[in-house]
Amino acid sequence: MPKPMSYDALDQLYQRFCADFGPDVAEKVFKVFVQELSGCRISIPKASYFIREARNKRIKMLFHGGNYEELALRFGITTRLVRRIVHGD
Repeated sequence: MPKPMSYDALDQLYQRFCADFGPDVAEKVFKVFVQELSGCRISIPKASYFIREARNKRIKMLFHGGNYEELALRFGITTRLVRRIVHGD
């Protein structure tokens, strides 16, 4: 179960948004979060999930019927994993 985010952590996130995007944008973003997500329990995947998904889409796009080894070498993974990705196992 994901750990709940503390008010201190939310304040730190808000401060980071202010520093990175300016206080006007930070306030608008946080207002949308509050309006849309108040009372909801959400889980945000780690960045590695999105990186892996992008890699897998790229592998599927580059696959042309028999280049398992080429893709494995290119992406630094095993041919077995390439097979699982392209065949949806």
